[in-house]
Amino acid sequence: MRAPLALALAASALAGCTGADVTDDDSAADDDSPPASAYVFDAVPSALRQNPVDLGIYLPPGYEEGGPWPVIYLLHGDGGDESSYIDGSAGEDSDVKTVADAAIAAGLMGGAVIVTPDASVDVSALPGEWPTVTYFDPGGFYVDSDLDGPYQTVLMDEVLPYVEANYDVLPGPEHRGLMGHSMGGFGTLHLALEYGSGAWAAACAMSPMAEFYVLTLSGPQVAGENPDVEMPVPGEGKSFTNLYYSLAASFSPNLEAPPWYVDHPIVWSDPSLPIVDEVFDRWYAFDPMTRLEDPAARERLASVPLRMDVGDHDEYYFHIMAGDFSTRLDELGIAHEYELYEGLHSDRVYERLASNLPWVASHLQ
Repeated sequence: MRAPLALALAASALAGCTGADVTDDDSAADDDSPPASAYVFDAVPSALRQNPVDLGIYLPPGYEEGGPWPVIYLLHGDGGDESSYIDGSAGEDSDVKTVADAAIAAGLMGGAVIVTPDASVDVSALPGEWPTVTYFDPGGFYVDSDLDGPYQTVLMDEVLPYVEANYDVLPGPEHRGLMGHSMGGFGTLHLALEYGSGAWAAACAMSPMAEFYVLTLSGPQVAGENPDVEMPVPGEGKSFTNLYYSLAASFSPNLEAPPWYVDHPIVWSDPSLPIVDEVFDRWYAFDPMTRLEDPAARERLASVPLRMDVGDHDEYYFHIMAGDFSTRLDELGIAHEYELYEGLHSDRVYERLASNLPWVASHLQ
């Protein structure tokens, strides 16, 4: 969803692009100054969602004169939106404009358009108790859900064609990179497993949710946030519970199960927190680790240069997931890069973007 921002943008950078919000950048006022980059907001008309899909878009220095450009899709995390990588909400210093400007100026990467599509869920459009949720912004996890909506199809069938039709970018998978953090890291792995080199030239998953079985380790935290109740419910300050409901809305929706319209993969009324196999099997259908056992999905992933990184003290156990996933990739002979760095889930985002953006860009034609 659009967040109000004070934007400093180059007005000339959107010549020929329709529908985008852009304001003047004072640094571009002097004709002798180097070309300025821009960060703009746009919206994709959608036939698949009730509302247009908001986009945050970085346009590199010299955008108007130097194109057409390769394009990188930078997916945000749960609770974020199209402004996450410009307003710092994706993590400390997560200003993609500053990071990309510095990398281009240092010669670490060529220019590229960077697009962040909004994958937050409009809870006001959901049934039951969902419209009462004001304390967190659930994400659609870049999959198609009967409850949340068709986020994967919207991205592939509406956002990508819109960007290629309305911006000076090179069309085709060889010019298109994919990366993201947290939910966006999962989305990166999911979409690489789905489409491989048929859609992407490179994929970089930061702090990805890569092995769903490890999610059961957070069951005690969910239960602890909801003491003395048989069923946990979302709430203010319940980070594990809120994440769990975002996941359930994406992976096990049930439009006949009010008030939250999800099926639960854990029996919360039992202190031992047993797994509900038939529900968790629906989650496993989206699980990157499980999908590695599908030869076709494995072949698609292997067709794309892949990089992953994660903090060694990730509070959501994503370091365990990513480490296990990397080990399985090694066992299967799938080439990839993997880095375990010191930090928590959203630490050092500036450093990671500064390293990972040039890596993705280096694989784009």
